[in-house]
Amino acid sequence: MFRERMPLLVDRIHVVAPDLPGFGRTAMPARDVFEYTFDNFARVVVLLR
Repeated sequence: MFRERMPLLVDRIHVVAPDLPGFGRTAMPARDVFEYTFDNFARVVVLLR
Protein backbone atom coordinates (compact mmCIF):
# COMPACT_ATOMS: atom_id res chain seq x y z
CA MET A 1 0.00 0.00 0.00
CA PHE A 2 2.87 2.38 0.81
CA ARG A 3 5.33 0.99 -1.75
CA GLU A 4 5.87 4.35 -3.46
CA ARG A 5 6.24 6.29 -0.20
CA MET A 6 8.69 3.98 1.52
CA PRO A 7 11.76 5.08 -0.49
CA LEU A 8 10.99 8.67 0.50
CA LEU A 9 11.07 7.79 4.21
CA VAL A 10 14.03 5.42 4.56
CA ASP A 11 16.59 8.20 5.04
CA ARG A 12 14.62 9.53 8.07
CA ILE A 13 13.02 6.51 9.74
CA HIS A 14 13.33 2.74 9.93
CA VAL A 15 10.74 1.31 7.52
CA VAL A 16 9.22 -2.16 8.01
CA ALA A 17 6.91 -3.77 5.47
CA PRO A 18 5.66 -7.16 6.64
CA ASP A 19 3.99 -9.38 4.06
CA LEU A 20 0.77 -10.32 5.85
CA PRO A 21 -1.37 -13.35 4.97
CA GLY A 22 -3.51 -12.63 1.94
CA PHE A 23 -1.41 -9.63 0.84
CA GLY A 24 1.65 -9.24 -1.35
CA ARG A 25 3.38 -12.54 -2.11
CA THR A 26 2.01 -14.45 0.86
CA ALA A 27 -0.53 -17.20 0.28
CA MET A 28 -4.12 -16.48 1.23
CA PRO A 29 -5.19 -19.09 3.80
CA ALA A 30 -8.85 -20.11 3.80
CA ARG A 31 -11.05 -18.26 6.29
CA ASP A 32 -11.63 -21.45 8.26
CA VAL A 33 -7.84 -21.72 8.77
CA PHE A 34 -6.98 -18.06 9.40
CA GLU A 35 -9.39 -15.43 10.73
CA TYR A 36 -8.64 -12.12 9.00
CA THR A 37 -8.72 -9.71 11.96
CA PHE A 38 -6.41 -6.94 13.11
CA ASP A 39 -5.60 -9.03 16.20
CA ASN A 40 -4.42 -11.95 14.08
CA PHE A 41 -2.39 -9.70 11.77
CA ALA A 42 -0.72 -8.26 14.89
CA ARG A 43 0.08 -11.80 16.07
CA VAL A 44 1.74 -12.52 12.71
CA VAL A 45 3.91 -9.40 13.02
CA VAL A 46 4.94 -10.31 16.58
CA LEU A 47 5.92 -13.80 15.39
CA LEU A 48 8.12 -12.28 12.65
CA ARG A 49 10.32 -10.44 15.17
